[in-house]
Amino acid sequence: MKKFIAAAIAATALTSAVNATSIVQNINFDNRTTDFTASSTFNLFDSTLGTLNSVVITSAFGFTTTITVQNNASGGSDGDAATLAYLQTGSSNSAINALLLSSFDTSTTSGFKYGLKTDTKDADGNGQDYSVGAGQSVTLDAIAATNVGKTTTLTSGLSAFTGAAGSTADFIASTLTKTSLNNTGGNTTATQSTNANADFTITYNYTSAVPEPMTWAMMIGGFGLVGYGLRRKGVSVAFN
Repeated sequence: MKKFIAAAIAATALTSAVNATSIVQNINFDNRTTDFTASSTFNLFDSTLGTLNSVVITSAFGFTTTITVQNNASGGSDGDAATLAYLQTGSSNSAINALLLSSFDTSTTSGFKYGLKTDTKDADGNGQDYSVGAGQSVTLDAIAATNVGKTTTLTSGLSAFTGAAGSTADFIASTLTKTSLNNTGGNTTATQSTNANADFTITYNYTSAVPEPMTWAMMIGGFGLVGYGLRRKGVSVAFN
């Protein structure tokens, strides 16, 4: 009998495991010139599918930049230059926007609230070295930078991500790009030409409201095993 009870328990456990499932959506803002503000739509969670337990948002941010240093003085100049880029997320859906700003974007620069920052500085905090003569300019080699991103898990306020079947919301990405310049001698300015990209994944983790066919099969199989065991033991079950 213990074996049959164990089988039934195992079937129930498998049922729970099968009912826990996910929906994954990818949002890609392909390589484009900064600074930009772009939006893309994504599907809200259909509440008829079950109970939404969490929303997980992952992100990655990268760019490629070329810096030009202009020396306007009558003497030469040496130094280093770097590009810094920041990424902010948002939505025109006020409830979703509040969640993104409070849990994803956590730092501020020049009044711009951002979640990811990446730059072309090296481990010592310096940019690309340059040396430029009087009245001359130099364009530094193109350089790429990538922020592997971050993951934010939301477990409250999930009603903001829930709607009727087919309903959508928008996801907004904005960038802010700066140039960092350190120089010795000369009178220099730096300009940059930058293309950036941002990728997001939105995952809905939920518990299914209706067992799938495989779940029904396991449930029936489990109860069948229990019934078979009771029959072999000569145990009768009455339903009133």
